[in-house]
Amino acid sequence: MSLNTLFLIILALGITLAGIFVLIICTKVWQARQIRVQGSYRQAIKPDLEKLLGAPDSDYEKLLEAYMRGARTKTKSKTYTAVLETVLLEYLTNPGSEEWGRALSISYDLGLPRLCLSQIKSRNSRKVSFGCRRAGLYRYKEAVPYMFKALDILASDTQFQILMGLSRIGDVSAMQQAFDSISRYVIVNERAAFEILSAFSGDKHSLYKYIINNSVDYVTVLFLKAIDGDTAKKLMGDIVSLLNSGGKELRAAAIKAIGKMGKDAPTKFLVRALDDPDWEVRAISAKILGILKDPGAGAALAKAIQDPEWWVRQNAVEAIFSYPECEELLLEVIKSKDAYACDSINYALEKMSNQVRLLVTETELDGKKLKKAVLKEGRILLTG
Repeated sequence: MSLNTLFLIILALGITLAGIFVLIICTKVWQARQIRVQGSYRQAIKPDLEKLLGAPDSDYEKLLEAYMRGARTKTKSKTYTAVLETVLLEYLTNPGSEEWGRALSISYDLGLPRLCLSQIKSRNSRKVSFGCRRAGLYRYKEAVPYMFKALDILASDTQFQILMGLSRIGDVSAMQQAFDSISRYVIVNERAAFEILSAFSGDKHSLYKYIINNSVDYVTVLFLKAIDGDTAKKLMGDIVSLLNSGGKELRAAAIKAIGKMGKDAPTKFLVRALDDPDWEVRAISAKILGILKDPGAGAALAKAIQDPEWWVRQNAVEAIFSYPECEELLLEVIKSKDAYACDSINYALEKMSNQVRLLVTETELDGKKLKKAVLKEGRILLTG
């Protein structure tokens, strides 16, 4: 290679590096300018919107008309539009308030919701996520078909934002179709699913009834874990039916859903579940019976203290402590001479107090028959 050729290569590299350096500097300068411009717009937009959205009804229409005249002119700037939309979306994250309704109306008057469609159609997972979030906050039903198409993007955040957007829109059939579509590849976790279902703005009763009776087990379990007490009461029959026909996970989730019904819970099914073939279901049933304090469940819980599985025994003991007749129930268990049951009682008492001691685990004390057990300050006092 000649010196001239080498010199030209070095010169070309130098020019390229200098160009890249200049490009980086220009990009940084442009970004800094954009941040300043956005900050300036926000400082102007936020107070005006606060004044408008918080105006009394008597002044609102007049103020709105003046505001919209100025806003329609200013939204010709993409930067201004982006900042205005960001501020409006902040109000739309709190549905139900007077500000929310007004902010939503302004958004539609300015044509902002339709702008999210290009993002949802883009197939870029990050853009799709943001577009679906916007569609949901706007309750923009026209975006639903495009959100369905984006469900084949297997990214957890994208799936979450699509489902969250559909949930906020509140269309029962759309949510049913979405969960049917992804039933074999749900990649959002339980916490995310709970958040999605909690945000549903439509008829929860219809949605839950459909899912409980028509979806795959994993999706049904997610819904049962997220169900609220009122919806559970309305679907009591559907939930109870799962105890007879569902698998272990479904039965356990159904037990938890029954527990959310509170004083209206059909506790006879929880008592029956103490004999379930799977110990996880028995353990959950015992725990929930301790919360509900069903007067007729004491004897069944006392029997469950002698269950072969440790967690069932512990949950049963702790549940019995919430019952008024716990002393008599625990004495009967002690009289059974079941060493595992007595150990479970002792362990539960030790959790209640560091000074707890189970005084005896047999039916005789100093040769005298035991007649009564008294629970006092975290201790069982046995008397003859």
